[in-house]
Amino acid sequence: MSMFGWQDSGGGTIMPRQTALDLQARGHEVMVIYAAVPQLTGEPAYTVREHGEAGVQLVGIHNRPALFLDAHAPRREAHDPEVKRIFESYLEAFQPDVVHYHNFLGLSLAIADPAWERGLPNFYTPYNFWLLCPTLYLNLPDLSLCRGVNGSGSNCLQCTHAPLPGTEFVWRRDQLRRLYSERIGACLATSLCVRDLLLENGYSSERVELFQLANGRAAKIWQAVGAQRAPGVPQRIQIGFMGQVVPIKGVHMLVQAAQHLRGDFEVVIHGGGPDNYMDYLKQLDARRVVRFAGYFDDADHADLLAQMHLAVVPSVCFDHSPLVISEFLAARIPVIGAEIGGIPDYIPEGCGQLYPANQPEALAAVLQALIDQPEQIEAMQARISEPPSFADYVAALETRYAQALTAPDPERLRQRVNYVLQHRSARYYTAHSLQALDVPNPESSVPVLYGLDLLSEADLAATPAAHLQAAAWIVFADPALAPLLTEAAPDVPRQQILPLRATPPDVHLPLPTEQPYSLLILLTPANDWQPVLAAYWDQTPADTACVLVPWQQSLETAQDALLDWLDATGRDPEQGPELVLVEAENEDQLKSLLQQVYLTAVPPSLCADEALLPVLMLAARLLTAAELPAAWQGQLSTLTLSDILQPMQRALPGWLVLHTEQDVRLHHGQIQAQRWLDLLLETSNPT
Repeated sequence: MSMFGWQDSGGGTIMPRQTALDLQARGHEVMVIYAAVPQLTGEPAYTVREHGEAGVQLVGIHNRPALFLDAHAPRREAHDPEVKRIFESYLEAFQPDVVHYHNFLGLSLAIADPAWERGLPNFYTPYNFWLLCPTLYLNLPDLSLCRGVNGSGSNCLQCTHAPLPGTEFVWRRDQLRRLYSERIGACLATSLCVRDLLLENGYSSERVELFQLANGRAAKIWQAVGAQRAPGVPQRIQIGFMGQVVPIKGVHMLVQAAQHLRGDFEVVIHGGGPDNYMDYLKQLDARRVVRFAGYFDDADHADLLAQMHLAVVPSVCFDHSPLVISEFLAARIPVIGAEIGGIPDYIPEGCGQLYPANQPEALAAVLQALIDQPEQIEAMQARISEPPSFADYVAALETRYAQALTAPDPERLRQRVNYVLQHRSARYYTAHSLQALDVPNPESSVPVLYGLDLLSEADLAATPAAHLQAAAWIVFADPALAPLLTEAAPDVPRQQILPLRATPPDVHLPLPTEQPYSLLILLTPANDWQPVLAAYWDQTPADTACVLVPWQQSLETAQDALLDWLDATGRDPEQGPELVLVEAENEDQLKSLLQQVYLTAVPPSLCADEALLPVLMLAARLLTAAELPAAWQGQLSTLTLSDILQPMQRALPGWLVLHTEQDVRLHHGQIQAQRWLDLLLETSNPT
């Protein structure tokens, strides 16, 4: 889980904290990575502190550049590389089955990348409007409502006073929406208002579902107050507010309304806020009918609720899903709420009343009618029942997680399988879609080590039983395959990828990440290297390096073509990434270069080159992408194994490489394999 804070105030912290503790108590393993509020003196930026509570593993990230809002750095809200690095390292160590984001505030949306890359099911529960608003609450400085970033971003400048062009906030809006649509599985919107505002701002209705909150504290309040309280109202009616005394909560609406009330009543404000706002409220209370009780201890919470007869939630913002409503109702206190945000969703019919938001006279009219006719309060009290169980809420979450695990999106399944394939040791080659390849007889006297990666029942049905029995391991994605595999191959180790645990024994080996050069591009006479180099140039930091190798042409010809391209496209070689032009006179020199480069890009004209492909297969990462410029995501990436196999299978039907400790066997269909086998045997790490 991700959170903002751990033991801090606010529903956006209290609610996920309760959830984490309950999930752990129900037998799950829970890790929470959170944006820590306290700053640690003398420690560097992004200091990580590990601790725990009731079994929950906690990782606090301290000393971030911004303690709360990061509105002056909208690009960091989309991508904070240090937070992403921390998140990814713990995700890799913890190996979760499900990731649930309860906040991106203080962390950035980039923390969604690692789970997305691994194809893990993930969810997002919003407790504010961070996706839509850099100040979270969609209110302008005069408290008028805002419905998201406008065309120029000028409304965000009003609120943030950031020394930035408004277009930075337009970029933030569009980038967060794009990244979210790619990386987040489902948004569990806590109210109709949340759902509608997300849809209004361009988020897909298919990825947003209603999922109302419950409140763990409400059950305790019910036992202590509500269950013991018989309907009834004394002569003097106490009208109360509880919570943060800040402008967006509309406490001034209640104070103004109180000036119009007559009869035997008192208005009590429980909670504190900024001194200037508190002074303003006291000035509004010209009749001195409001008591400002200040902050209260949790130990006194139930006693204070027991003294209250009516509660008011007078928010002037799109109040997301106010948990305080459930606490009032748990004490059998009818709630008078502003008709705004999620407030209407959380007041059951007959247990309170709504009034038009931002209209103190309308609020006064509702309260006065109840003061004049207290039997209406008593009737509402009688209709209030035990609050929804927090245990039921957590159980519903468990059900939702299980649905994502047992019936995952097919693309996410494929992504998860491909992630495992891409992170296997180079000592193994695994055959996906084995039925399309001609595999040696498993009963052959020559031992063959191979694994099977099965994505679906169709894959299983198409795989000969002998190959299932002879496999060294089977990795599968669909949980429905588990009993079938137990029957078909009872003695073969199986690894389910749905919970993305460690890959089969001796298979996982991280690929190198610190080669001198980041990318190698082969320069062909067809000049189809130009889009690849353009994408790299435009999206890569200038302090990286790219090695260029002429292929099927001389060094001088390739250099002329490169200089012509730089001149024609207006690119200054002094300003972009370092370009190193190197001639590989033979295959051995090319092999040596491949071992120094993180990623090798193969232009489309070479994808079916029978002489070149065996050499290229020795590269740490191979990319064969005519579509690279469109697919480039601003960081080095590779295509899936199937993307690499397709052009090769078109050129070389029915090939499969198999590895044993004794030898390497290349089984082929129509193509003579001896030259490939010779090349492979020359390497120290045959694949």
